[in-house]
Amino acid sequence: MRAPLDLGGIGKGLAVRWAARRIGRETGNYLLNGGGDLILDGPGPQGEGWRIGVEDPRDGDSLVAALRLGGRAAVCTSSIARHAWESAGRRVHHLIDPRTGDAAASGLLAVTVVAHDPAWAEVWSKTLFIRGSAAIAQAAGERAALWVDSGGRLFATAAAERLLFWRAPGAN
Repeated sequence: MRAPLDLGGIGKGLAVRWAARRIGRETGNYLLNGGGDLILDGPGPQGEGWRIGVEDPRDGDSLVAALRLGGRAAVCTSSIARHAWESAGRRVHHLIDPRTGDAAASGLLAVTVVAHDPAWAEVWSKTLFIRGSAAIAQAAGERAALWVDSGGRLFATAAAERLLFWRAPGAN
């Protein structure tokens, strides 16, 4: 049985984009959280940038890393941590590989992308997740992306490394 196409995450990214346009008319220093899709602008509450935690996909109460962002940025994560279930005796999730129509068997647990726009950050987090652990670094190119592989190891592109100010002990 094939799963239906779910564009909810991308729709959420668009909603966050539109909300940011509105609030941006009132203030230049804000952080909006639309169900985990973030957009922020300005120097943050203390003027030193926004500190954004990246959830550990193995334990939603823990972080695997933290980013420091200033100016305008969007942060979106695609993960199998929340939307997964058992089907025909195997664990599946909501990130569908369009090449197969099945849950992506990518060797990844989560991908986080930092971009200028939340809808595009959503698109890229899903695209990179589906590309999988073997191809993600090359596919990410110059984008700021972090990912956790199925072994729980954290990886980051050079652009994301510049934004990291903390990694969980043992994440790498």
